[in-house]
Amino acid sequence: MSIDTSLRARPHGDALVRELEGEAVLLSLASGNYYSLDPMGLAVWNALTTSPTVEAALTSLLEEYEVDRATLENDVQSLIESLQQEGLLELGPGPGGE
Repeated sequence: MSIDTSLRARPHGDALVRELEGEAVLLSLASGNYYSLDPMGLAVWNALTTSPTVEAALTSLLEEYEVDRATLENDVQSLIESLQQEGLLELGPGPGGE
């Protein structure tokens, strides 16, 4: 995984997120574009944005779902990169980081 898993994921300041019937709608206030996450995408979003680090989110998801680590890492990395590109998610220092 090329993303530093010691970082913490946070919703971008210009992002609004609403959960609806097990899915999520994300709005980029900067672009005005809407995005949606299916139930699995929402589970990853929640793990990322409530865990102290990306690594902790991966560990939590591995405990909850039957998936091998390599597949999960690739999927999570792709989602993080997409959400960052759209201005919906940002990565910063985790606990104890500068």
